[in-house]
Amino acid sequence: MENKGKCSHSQCKKFPCEHTVIYSRDNLVKSKKFPCEHTVIYSRDNLVNDHNLTRIREPIERDAKTCGLCDRNRNICWKCSQCDKYICEDCKIIHSKVNLGKEHDLTRIREPIERDELLGLKSVVCNRHRNKICDVFCRTCEELTCTSCQSIYHNHHNLPSVDDIHTEFKIELTKFETHIDLDILSKFEKDEEILNKFDFIHRQKYEEAQRNIKERENFFIGEVKKHTQTLLNELHEKWDLISSDISAQKSKISEIKNDLSYLKNNINESKDSRDIEKMLRDIKSLGHSLSEISKIEIDYIQQSPQRATLHHENYCKILSINPDGQVKTFKDLSPQKPIALHTTVDNSLLIGVINKDSWKNLNKDTKSKQLIIKLSANGEELNEFEYKSFTLKKADGTNKLDIFDFTWRITTNFNEDICIVDLSTSSVKGRIVTLDKDGNLKWVYDGHPSNIPTEHFFLPGDIATTYLGNIIVCDTRNSAIHLLNAQGSIIAYKEKSDLDISYPLSLCFTDSKNLLVGCCRTSEDQNKAIIHCVKLRGL
Repeated sequence: MENKGKCSHSQCKKFPCEHTVIYSRDNLVKSKKFPCEHTVIYSRDNLVNDHNLTRIREPIERDAKTCGLCDRNRNICWKCSQCDKYICEDCKIIHSKVNLGKEHDLTRIREPIERDELLGLKSVVCNRHRNKICDVFCRTCEELTCTSCQSIYHNHHNLPSVDDIHTEFKIELTKFETHIDLDILSKFEKDEEILNKFDFIHRQKYEEAQRNIKERENFFIGEVKKHTQTLLNELHEKWDLISSDISAQKSKISEIKNDLSYLKNNINESKDSRDIEKMLRDIKSLGHSLSEISKIEIDYIQQSPQRATLHHENYCKILSINPDGQVKTFKDLSPQKPIALHTTVDNSLLIGVINKDSWKNLNKDTKSKQLIIKLSANGEELNEFEYKSFTLKKADGTNKLDIFDFTWRITTNFNEDICIVDLSTSSVKGRIVTLDKDGNLKWVYDGHPSNIPTEHFFLPGDIATTYLGNIIVCDTRNSAIHLLNAQGSIIAYKEKSDLDISYPLSLCFTDSKNLLVGCCRTSEDQNKAIIHCVKLRGL
């Protein structure tokens, strides 16, 4: 059924207008706006070409600009040439009142719109149907989809609208932000506070120790003054290690805080975004990033227990030095001079001593008194092993053996045997003498087996024992390492060609059971000495 009516177009001269045809409601195009009151246009092909249309305003762009000052209002009416910003009507008044903006040139680019129109979410084109816009989000597949895809790929899936999922994503991003503020950031801020306390405590100790050392320096002269300077150097090194460690941890926290700040900025940008895909990507990456950051641990500096270091000084005394640099006399051994020193597993001390008066004429004085003294951790004398003769049975007969000639190094093994580097006072050679814990002779190792040719006599520089009870001896003059079992039989013999170690002089095990080998300076290179780190297996 069709009806004709009167057209109100200014271009229509006929009544009724031949272009004005109102069809039944079933055929009516569902549209909110019409060219005129009675004219209904169904397609572009039916558009009347000779009608005049007047633009009442510029079209609103999908990604319209926001005000360069308030960042909220999209009703842009002005542009400041000096600031190079687009400004809304409200901010134009504020901009003109500010001192810096009074002389700026503002150019009106359009009349203000009565209300600031809100923009919708950013349209996302369907990957499968390029002429369709994604209007729902599939929770099951975690992707945006259009109406055509719903019946094909997303049957019985959870399909909220993009507006609903946008709200949910904003809530989830807000939870991430809250998690950062209340959990992660607060944790590292507490760690930073603890580090600041450590920094303050160690700095106070450093400054106090520095003051004490400098005050004592005024009372010492000569060698004592050199000793003071050595203590200062050691203190500075310790402080540098502590300070650098604290600085490194604080720097780590600073980097973490910068990363968290960066993530928060990303969260805010994502929350304000209309791009659902970007929000989804950000949520996935934020979960991973925050999980990794939460796993980071801050290492605190633990103060090591105070342990006295012992050394011989002034011929007859053993001194103790605590970590603050205070020097005390641990044991006065007069008239004996301490030569070798070893701390046992029970904190007892084994000290090899010689007569003070026979020190300068050691090679000539064959009757000089040689002792190994055992002291408790408090300096109380527990035992004494004196130079004497032993009868040692060998394959070629019974020999009389004098010990000790000159006690150069001492150590013990796991069954408390005392292993001694005993050097000759009459020739350049030495031997390894082993006693049980009561001072009874167990065995003597004189050096190279007969089947190993060597250039020089056996001259042991140092001795060390492994956790299995094996004994390692460095042979300095022959640039070799001897490995013995607990009964004194040789297990292995390694020369310079095997280990590339020249003139080994000292041995020490690290906490990780690696062997440190300190070497002498060679005649070819007098400017440096070398420390080798050797990893042992099965010893």
